[in-house]
Amino acid sequence: MGQPTAGGEFSDEVVDAIVARCKKGSYKCLLCKFFCACINRGNQACVESALYSLDAASGGTSPLLAEIPYNTMVRPPRAMLSTQDGRKGSRNWRFPNNPNYPEGYQRGAGDVVRPDVVIMNDGAGVPQGTNLAAVAEMKFPNDPNGWDSSNMQLRERQYRRIAQENNPDAEYIRIDKDICEKSCGKCGEEKTRPQTVPEVAPAPSIRWDRVFDGLSATAEILGGAALTVVSAGTAVVLVADDAAGIVIDDVALPLAVGGMTAGTAMVGHGSSRLLRAFGF
Repeated sequence: MGQPTAGGEFSDEVVDAIVARCKKGSYKCLLCKFFCACINRGNQACVESALYSLDAASGGTSPLLAEIPYNTMVRPPRAMLSTQDGRKGSRNWRFPNNPNYPEGYQRGAGDVVRPDVVIMNDGAGVPQGTNLAAVAEMKFPNDPNGWDSSNMQLRERQYRRIAQENNPDAEYIRIDKDICEKSCGKCGEEKTRPQTVPEVAPAPSIRWDRVFDGLSATAEILGGAALTVVSAGTAVVLVADDAAGIVIDDVALPLAVGGMTAGTAMVGHGSSRLLRAFGF
C-alpha cells in the first residue's frame, strides 16, 4: 500500500488499499502508517487533517474517522456527531442548546472523551454499535500527557468502554513510536541522500625554476622595451638635426638604429621565455 500523505491528497489506489486493509482487520500497522507520516510534525492535528482528506477522497465512506467525541455518561457510550456533517465529531456539544449536550456533564471527569481515531466496519455508517471496529489513541514523542498519567488512565478506561460496550468484537489500540517500530518497522526516519565530501585536489607544487625564469623574462622584456624607446627617441633627434642642417657625429645614428633593433629582439625573446615559464 502506498504511504498516506500527511494532510495531503489520496489516490484512488491508496483509498482502496486502506479500505481493504480495514476489512481484513489489520488496524495497527495501518494506523502506524498515518502516525509515522506525521511524526516529524509531532501532533495529532496532522493525522486529523490526513483522515479528513481520506474521507473526502473516498466520497464520505472512509472507515477511519478522527476526533469523534463520545458521551460516556450513557451505556453504551454514544458518538456525538456534527448536526451539519455526520462524518465529523460535534464541535459545539458543550453548549446546552446543542442536541449532543450531555446533561450533568462535569469537566475532567471523563464524561466526554475524544479518541484520536475510530475505525468502522462499514465506512458508510456511523461509529457506534456493531459498526464500531476499533478505537485508537496516539502518543507522539514528548507528549506531556503520557500513558502512565492519571488523566490518560481515566481516558483509556473510557476508550475501552466505548469499544466493548458498543461491540464486544471491537478493540482498543495504543499507538506510539515504540509500538509501531516493534510491530511494523522503522518509523519517522528521514531519508536523505548521503553527503559525500568532495575530494580536494592537492595544492600544486611551486616550480621555483619557472618563477625565476618568469621574473628574468619580465626583466628582459622591460629592458628591451626601454632600450627600444630610448633608441627610437635618439634616432628621431638625429634625423631632425640632419634636416635642420646641424651635423652631429653620423656614427650616432647607426648606433641608435642598432639599439632599436636590439631592444625589439629583447622584447620578443623575453616574451617567448615568459610564455614558456607559464607552461605555454
